[in-house]
Amino acid sequence: MLGTNVPLVLVVDDDVTVRLIAREVLERSGCAVAEVDRGDGAVDAVLNLGPDMVLLDVMMPGMDGFQVCAALRELAGGESLPVVMMTGLNDNDSVRKAYEAGATQFISKPIHWVNLGHQVHYILRAKKTYEKLRVSEARLAQAQHIAGIGSWELYTASGEMHWSEEVYRIFGMDGERSGACSGIFRECLHPRDRSQVAAALRRVMSGNDFLSMDCRIVNRKDETLDVHVEGQIRRDPSGRPVQVVGYVQDVTQRRRDEEKIRRLAYFDSLTGLPNRVHFTDHCEQALERARRMKRMLALLFVDLDRFKRVNDNFGHSVGDELLQQVAVRLSSSVRTSDQVTRETEEGTEAQVSRLAGDEFLVLLENLRDYYDAAKVAARIHAALSAPYVIDVHEIRITPCIGISLYPLDGLDRKDMIRHADMAMYQVKASGGNNFRFYSDEFNSAAVEHIDMENRMRSALAHDELSLRFQPVLDVEHGSLLCVEALVRWDSPEQGVLLPVDFLPFAEKAGVSRELDEWVLRSACRQHMLWREQGKGRLRISVNISGLQSRKGESLLSLTERVLADTGMDPACLGLEFSENILLKSGADEVDVLWRLRDKGIRLSVDDFGAGQSSLHQLKRFPIDSIKIDRSVIKKLLDDADSRSLACAIIAMSRALGLETVAAGVEQEEQRELLLRNGCGNMQGYLFSPPMTASELERYARAGSLVRG
Repeated sequence: MLGTNVPLVLVVDDDVTVRLIAREVLERSGCAVAEVDRGDGAVDAVLNLGPDMVLLDVMMPGMDGFQVCAALRELAGGESLPVVMMTGLNDNDSVRKAYEAGATQFISKPIHWVNLGHQVHYILRAKKTYEKLRVSEARLAQAQHIAGIGSWELYTASGEMHWSEEVYRIFGMDGERSGACSGIFRECLHPRDRSQVAAALRRVMSGNDFLSMDCRIVNRKDETLDVHVEGQIRRDPSGRPVQVVGYVQDVTQRRRDEEKIRRLAYFDSLTGLPNRVHFTDHCEQALERARRMKRMLALLFVDLDRFKRVNDNFGHSVGDELLQQVAVRLSSSVRTSDQVTRETEEGTEAQVSRLAGDEFLVLLENLRDYYDAAKVAARIHAALSAPYVIDVHEIRITPCIGISLYPLDGLDRKDMIRHADMAMYQVKASGGNNFRFYSDEFNSAAVEHIDMENRMRSALAHDELSLRFQPVLDVEHGSLLCVEALVRWDSPEQGVLLPVDFLPFAEKAGVSRELDEWVLRSACRQHMLWREQGKGRLRISVNISGLQSRKGESLLSLTERVLADTGMDPACLGLEFSENILLKSGADEVDVLWRLRDKGIRLSVDDFGAGQSSLHQLKRFPIDSIKIDRSVIKKLLDDADSRSLACAIIAMSRALGLETVAAGVEQEEQRELLLRNGCGNMQGYLFSPPMTASELERYARAGSLVRG
């Protein structure tokens, strides 16, 4: 001891870096430090210096840490000397050897230096408590209360248990002197920690005689506490456990203090957002994941236009409140639950950080293309541009957003930030109040796509969609099998658009499921109108983009709802799916298909032959028919491979008991070739283009719109 108020810690480690850092941390926390660089010098140092505590490395020249610890325990008074062993050996055997040698505590490397000073002071306090323990029971109880530690003993044969006064306090049983039992501990365990504690207890009973764990309890006063539990099993000569001794410590306040320290180190005190230090760590990890998974990553650099004027005109308190509101809006704009990315795909993960002043960073992971980043930027721009009301002042402020992409614009964190910053300053130089990519090639395309998305949403809201109907004919018998309902967009700006012109944008906009419902509902209504007009029970086929509707609603629920609303007979409805949608389907989606089929709805594979699948792969699905893709039919006369593929599809479909429909038939020679090879069901401009409902009625006026 150097003095009554200055504890001396002996650091025994052959690594000079560890000794230097330990000295810096411990001296800053109020300890004196002595150093030894070899294990065989540690015993002499303890005898000569009389330290209050030893920080002891395991792997050293001369004597290793286990031998040193055992030797220290043999010294006079050595049994009460705190010995904390530090090592990168974090296996159970090393932990066991450390405690068998007499270690007070075991710290794994790399060491959390921020907490080391707290741990050392805690251990030194525990030492003093242990010394006072031998003075009197009363002073022990007081010391335990100060430290929040209660001791306990359990005799396994009788089940008898003893608690110190502090254990009763921790479990909310102050003043009680009886009732100690292991059942109270199990009863008070936090529900989410019960499986973890049960596993730890199983490990102890199976041979690991030391118990050390952190968990939560809800005590008899309904207080939720963080506790640390240590225990050791004592066995008789035959190996049977006879006694368990240990302690439980209320570490709630310590956990809160550690969390405060962590928040000060990693979070911005004004906005509560992660700060630059936190962002640096998170970004490095995100880049490593992106490299490993070969994913795209985006960094958005957000700066506020004319923020300085807010501080100058209204004062810093208003400026601070504005930054807090901006932080809330930023976080809301990138929230994963809002489905930033296209539905049916894995969601984007986002983190918002405050860099400094009015500068923020938004890191986006799991992007499939640049467009996902553009969508987030557009949402942020809209959210931050809305007026703010602070202390009766209405403040309008707009953002400048620069975007860099990994790996296109940079391979490391510094390049990503630098390029996003450069893109942001290009926005400022152009007048601000916008976003742009570092790479020019994406800027105009992003603006065009977002504009198309907005108009697509408007089209659904303002009844700009309509249906066309294209017949599917049994050419051999001259009868009408069904009609396919095809959507058109009557755009005020561009005229009538085909699905190929807008369906990709509908998917990106997240409205493809709404579009599916609109087409399905409109087709069913038209069918019922024909029935009411006495024009038969024509089957209508609808192409569906997926097996899940919006908000996770299954296609089964959507279809049942539409059929119930319109009164349509399920037997008159057909649903068509692309082969890619089916092949991506899991067990739940396949079950949906079977249940649709059980209702009498006909299921078809659309555009078959365009992808890489085979009929063998589709055998697990309850499909009724195959539609040969128009790209195969188009090459039917000139390309031998396409001709062979078409013939193989027809033959295999027949073998599997499936109907075959040839799509895109435009020439008489195609019709004849298909008929010769056994495919009599056809659809295409040779027979009719897609028509309005009234045009279809005129087309079929020669007979009822009934399956032939």
